Parts: sequence; C-alpha cells; structure tokens
Amino acid sequence: MMQTLNISLPKALIDEADSIAKKQASSRSELIRESIRAYILRAKLLDKSFKVGTKKAKKFGLKTEEEIYKFLER
Repeated sequence: MMQTLNISLPKALIDEADSIAKKQASSRSELIRESIRAYILRAKLLDKSFKVGTKKAKKFGLKTEEEIYKFLER
C-alpha cells in the first residue's frame, strides 16, 4: 500500500532530482523512493559493519579509534 508523504526541499535539489529522473526516464517519485531504499540499505550495512568491527576490535584489545586506525594501517 502506498502512502503520500509531503516534504519540503530546496528548489536546487528538486531541479537536480528532476534532471536525473528525466535522464533515467523515471518519475520524481520513483527517484525519491529508490533513493530512500538505497539510503536504508546503506544504513543497515553500516550498522552491521560497525557491530562486526566492534567485536573484532574487542578481540584484538583495541579500545580507541586511534588504536583501530593504527591497527588497520599495518
């Protein structure tokens, strides 16, 4: 079931979105739907990566971001 969502965006952002949608022979709505899907997927992957990274950091005794960066640079 589709629901309508009203949002306010800067005109420049709308113009860019419309330009991309036109090049892809798509609608503004479909472009925004796909953008939100992609954002949600990226957020989920980032969250999962963070959880895995946290476990690995604990395994190697890394407690600070600086320690993690130094470990990764090896």
